[in-house]
Amino acid sequence: MITTVSLNTSLDHTYFMENVNIGEVNRIHKDIQTTGGKGLNVARVIKLCEADVQCIGTIGGFTGQKIIHMLDELNINHQFVQTIGESRKCINIIDRDNQSTELLEPGDEITEEEIMSFKIKYEQAITSSDIVTISGSIPKNVDTSLYKDLIQEAHRQHKKVILDTSGRLLEKGIEALPTIIKPNQDELSYLIGEKITTIRDAVQAADKLQKKGIEIVIVSLGEEGAIFATEEAIYQAKPPKIKPVNTVGSGDAMVAALAVCMTKQISMEKMMRYAVAISAANTLSTMTGDFKQEDMNMIYEQIKIENITEKYRG
Repeated sequence: MITTVSLNTSLDHTYFMENVNIGEVNRIHKDIQTTGGKGLNVARVIKLCEADVQCIGTIGGFTGQKIIHMLDELNINHQFVQTIGESRKCINIIDRDNQSTELLEPGDEITEEEIMSFKIKYEQAITSSDIVTISGSIPKNVDTSLYKDLIQEAHRQHKKVILDTSGRLLEKGIEALPTIIKPNQDELSYLIGEKITTIRDAVQAADKLQKKGIEIVIVSLGEEGAIFATEEAIYQAKPPKIKPVNTVGSGDAMVAALAVCMTKQISMEKMMRYAVAISAANTLSTMTGDFKQEDMNMIYEQIKIENITEKYRG
């Protein structure tokens, strides 16, 4: 079982439009609605991978009820703490050139009692899990040490943890040494206090973090694939050139793939290939947190994996 944590759930709208003209009336050609928040994106992809998954987090209001209904339709198990506030909505606008513009609500504040209820539910829920994924943002009034606390509880129960977040949440979270982190270049720049501009920069920063005790540090590089820094070696896994349709959620798809691979205890090479292939396949779907098996299979066979240890560590 994989448990995904989503403390800032949302109802996501993907709007397809010709152009976005500020100050004018803009008409939407198509609206695709999905359950949102990074943790729910992860859960949907895990379900597509035919692995057992449950979602836990906080949810509220009419928007929250619609999210629950959509998860039920997907047969995704969930254990949410109901909040007084309303769950947020987020909008991704994709124009005719496939450029993406996101409008993300921050989400309502939640009470101390609601946070305590979530922590109790979390502690109970992960007893049945092998892997825990902790993703995305939290309500703005919640202490940024929360993810650190959740990772420590997972370690106490001998669970592996994938952490995918940013800013102070990531900075505090890595103090608890999650099993895997997956920062992008901007998130990695924040962590080390220096701008990451080259692959060498990314490798050296990832290597430094890995040596602090994080089992695998992954740096996502967009169309250049990803860097995987482990104790034994450093790799770059690169997908073939494809024409993306919607890049939102590709990082969440990678987290899902990593979690599935960890439950099956497959080899490092297969994990890298699978994670990058599913992440890339997600970009070919109009939906967020989605992929087609035939796209993944095609990309999987074309992933190029290079051991770059001597080049950068030696």
